[in-house]
Amino acid sequence: MNRRSVIGAGGAIAFAGLSRPAGATFSTRTISAAPTFQESSAFIPIEVRTQANAPISAIHIRKFWPDETPSDNRLKTWSVDLSLPDSGGITRVIMAWHLSRSAHQCMTGNPVKMQFPLGARAHVAVSSVRGLGEKSASNRSAWSEQVPGGSLVVLASARSSSGRPPQLMDLRYFPGERDLRLADGSPRDFDALLIETT
Repeated sequence: MNRRSVIGAGGAIAFAGLSRPAGATFSTRTISAAPTFQESSAFIPIEVRTQANAPISAIHIRKFWPDETPSDNRLKTWSVDLSLPDSGGITRVIMAWHLSRSAHQCMTGNPVKMQFPLGARAHVAVSSVRGLGEKSASNRSAWSEQVPGGSLVVLASARSSSGRPPQLMDLRYFPGERDLRLADGSPRDFDALLIETT
């Protein structure tokens, strides 16, 4: 589905309990068909405070860690959307965060905090396009999973070296510096977001 198909202000009213910082904008769209999901991203828990399937009251995208390799196979785009039921039970998608990378520039979304006063069971839908042969369907991927409740998690893209997201044992997280490194000391060959839910 085209990320630009926006419902507009009328659709946004359905999210009466949803708030973002002043000056921030969000758009909503209707999900008409579910794509075929692959293992192109993964949630990796750093700290779990409540049951993973608990409703959330807020989600905070705190930090982005870019792929550090010079590979031509890095992600060209990486889109992170939240899907939520509105007051009428219709699933809507909030375009939460986006990465766009060219040969000379990497543009990313800013840290985002969204609140859900009544609690919600949100899903993340991630779509991505790899740098090489981006017009090929084999370089496009999508993934979806329920957002863990009460957790500090890393949302990681697939590694350029293996085509699969890293596992917890592959990573070292340094909370004081809010830094994420590979355990073997090699450059990070994936993109990642630090996400906190409450």
